[in-house]
Amino acid sequence: MTAFVYKWTHIPTLNWYVGSRTKPGCHLDDGYICSSKVVKPLILTNRNEWQRTIIATGSIEEMLDLEYTILYCTNAKKDTRSFNKHNGDGIGRFSNAGKCFGPQSKEHKLKRSLAMKGKNSVPQSEEHKLKRSLLLKGKSWSKARREAQINKI
Repeated sequence: MTAFVYKWTHIPTLNWYVGSRTKPGCHLDDGYICSSKVVKPLILTNRNEWQRTIIATGSIEEMLDLEYTILYCTNAKKDTRSFNKHNGDGIGRFSNAGKCFGPQSKEHKLKRSLAMKGKNSVPQSEEHKLKRSLLLKGKSWSKARREAQINKI
């Protein structure tokens, strides 16, 4: 299998779309177009106006990282020529954590993972849990404290 990152360019306008193909068993000539509900119909309607460029091939992780890096570093979401509606953020599968430095080495990822271990294992007081819970529900801590004091009285 070869995962890959591709770019579709609309030749008359030079508008572009970047994506990756990572499905098991995929290959460069498997007929895949893209996942965009906007771009795919445009390509199918007039294929002569579109050009696909393979940016890179490699492992799934490398290609997902590269796709993210391209989208984030070009700010694709706000680029007027981009069809991409996001910068790769919020998907939860990218490991670059908002930096334009390309894919990270396995050693760096391991170091980051080890640094994060134990962060959530610190016991929290009941007061802290209640405060966090109330904040997530949209109540202020002071209002909740006043309510608790009134109930206690």
